[in-house]
Amino acid sequence: MSSDELIFQAGRIHSVSIHNVTLVANQINEDGKTVDLVIEYQGKQHTLRAAHYVNESDVGKVGYVLPAHFASSAAGYGTLIFRAYQDQSLRRVYELDTTNDEFQMVPLNQGKWPHHRAHLTCGWRCDSRPTGFLAPAGLVPGAKGEFVPDETEVVSVRIPPEFEWEARRHQMKPAELLESFIGDLAGIQNFGNRPRADRFGSNGSDERMLADHWLERAHGMKAIDPDQMNQQDEEAVEWDAQQDEWSELLGEYADRGGDPRQLLEAVDGVLTKLDELGPDFVLDLQAEVEATQTLPKLTELNPSQLAYLEKWLASNGPNNLLKWPGWHDARVGQAPKDV
Repeated sequence: MSSDELIFQAGRIHSVSIHNVTLVANQINEDGKTVDLVIEYQGKQHTLRAAHYVNESDVGKVGYVLPAHFASSAAGYGTLIFRAYQDQSLRRVYELDTTNDEFQMVPLNQGKWPHHRAHLTCGWRCDSRPTGFLAPAGLVPGAKGEFVPDETEVVSVRIPPEFEWEARRHQMKPAELLESFIGDLAGIQNFGNRPRADRFGSNGSDERMLADHWLERAHGMKAIDPDQMNQQDEEAVEWDAQQDEWSELLGEYADRGGDPRQLLEAVDGVLTKLDELGPDFVLDLQAEVEATQTLPKLTELNPSQLAYLEKWLASNGPNNLLKWPGWHDARVGQAPKDV
């Protein structure tokens, strides 16, 4: 079978890759100028015209062949490139192919990487994942079948004619130019052992450095710490949940015959006592709570227990709270016994 029959039917160039191919040999053609690839595919050997000489270390490896977008003038039209799998146990499993209904095709440009989430997912298998797994169409998984899923968000931006002119001047579409800059500005590195499904990457370390300098110079005065903001948001959500839980517990306490006002007065009494003891004691108490990973239920003290606790602290010092006889019952979730 010739290369035209294997890859290019009816004289048309296809962008389809042929997988599960073993590179048998890498040799100079009889013309002395071009390179031939000898591959094994589905039990048969084929000789294909290569776009360039392949590294000898790839001979004997399994991978895939794809049409070359650029080739030497000597190689000409219809040449191929061989790429070895990062994980040599990786195999394409066509029977696992399926349609990913979660993400529909949303093409925004017709550049090198149309901006969409793949609607078709392709099946793969490797030693680390012997039962098989799915990956977006067009993506070849890396070591152990790993890849970074596409988590991009689709946005719409207005493009002035001046920017479009710059893109044309560099033989790019506006979306391609923007995506190229995004990769540098975000410091994205797309590694072969764990490729990114969104195809984003940077143009090099210098480009990443210059993009970062531009961002700091142009917008550094507005910079915040997103991780800190996220932590504050999480703490706010947790605090709201704790307030809801406290409200539910207070209602349950009332349903069981308790007097909510008495409980609130007990809590207020504890807070007043903590204020009198000073912030150092509060910090010490927090340290003990973190060490034991449990919060004593001081709010369940009745007036007589609270009075006893006050006398204990006055006699033994605020830092000896853990020695208070009622501490154990409170720590394990039981109301301290009456004194």
